[in-house]
Amino acid sequence: MWRNAVRVLGSVTVFAGLWGCAQSTPAESGDVASYGSQLRHYQGTWIGYVEAYEFSDDTDQVIVELDADGQGIIRFGQTAPVDDSSDIVAEALSSDIFFPDGVLSLADRVHPGYGYHFSAAIVNERRLKFGIWGGEVIQPWCAGLEPHEGADPGTYQCLPYGLEYTRVDDECTYRPEDGEVEELACELMLCTFVCACDEASCWALGYDDMLAGELGDSFQFDGALFERGNELEGTLRLGNASATVRLMRN
Repeated sequence: MWRNAVRVLGSVTVFAGLWGCAQSTPAESGDVASYGSQLRHYQGTWIGYVEAYEFSDDTDQVIVELDADGQGIIRFGQTAPVDDSSDIVAEALSSDIFFPDGVLSLADRVHPGYGYHFSAAIVNERRLKFGIWGGEVIQPWCAGLEPHEGADPGTYQCLPYGLEYTRVDDECTYRPEDGEVEELACELMLCTFVCACDEASCWALGYDDMLAGELGDSFQFDGALFERGNELEGTLRLGNASATVRLMRN
């Protein structure tokens, strides 16, 4: 069920029902003394920017949507919302068809417009903290691949099993263990570096860990409430870089 759910993963509508009513701030609800101590205090949509930092679309905008259970979405930049990352993966594959560097690096940077999900936000000492998994952008592409039986019985892979694989210009082929040489989509040459499969489906390496809450720290947010709960300020860690982020409750 979870793996099939990835086909809608990334859609803002997953959380849209949470923002339909006006959200009261902690100050308005009578718990000023403890505001910032509960996840519900952060529930809502937050819009702001990072200081002295620009994403690859040359903008600095950050949008966070969060529900009372610690689940949410974060988007970077002002690029139109991207809910299907297939084009992002396709571009990386087309630029580096034989070497995995291009597709592997997708998980190492944020992509403007893409809605990264998080499901385990916590509040610790009145600070909201959550992490996101950069490899999420690869998941829809892996999920769309067909599993093939591997060399050993009971094992499966995203690439048809063959004794040899060749590429001449933009044409790729493979030779099955028993059979003639067959054509192969060149982008599949790289799927084994980022995808895993079982008999029924394929998924991005690390996806199972994300669902189990064991992975999600490629990029991290750590912030606190100010101005009677209407401002959220903190630090956004993006790989090796960190930047101050300032958000306003929308």
